Amino acid sequence: MTTQSETEKPDDEQRVSVTPEARQHMIAEAAYYKAEKRSFSPETEMTDWLEAEQDLERKIEHRCCERKRVDIEVKLVKGEEAAGKGKLRNFNCHGLFVATDAEFDKDTYLRIDFRLPGQAKVYRPWGRVVHGANSGLGFYVDTLESDTRVAVEALSKHAVQ
Repeated sequence: MTTQSETEKPDDEQRVSVTPEARQHMIAEAAYYKAEKRSFSPETEMTDWLEAEQDLERKIEHRCCERKRVDIEVKLVKGEEAAGKGKLRNFNCHGLFVATDAEFDKDTYLRIDFRLPGQAKVYRPWGRVVHGANSGLGFYVDTLESDTRVAVEALSKHAVQ
């Protein structure tokens, strides 16, 4: 795993990167310790894995870059059907927060369509709901996917300083 030293503060150019193999290993190890705490109950095997995966994603997100504020109208799309509207309020290299009244289950994949002010281009990153709050939805986005990476980079240029 490539990381920065503990004394350096992350910025937009310094990101934590984890190879797929290292990611899998870290999840497996964390899931093992979760299972051990639960006396290796076979009923919780999938829960242990999913919790370990989410814990790792949160750790990586918090290390890689700070959240930036924006105020952009979005359309939420599930499959090819419009599923709600909202406002993109903040984002970072792996996550978006959309203020919306729409409700979705955790781990639901949605497309988050938006236009930047003054531009005709529609960005269409995909995100997985990682948490819901009374005020909206938090999404994990995979910036290894090129359309999502382009969208996050475009957002970075229009963020409120």
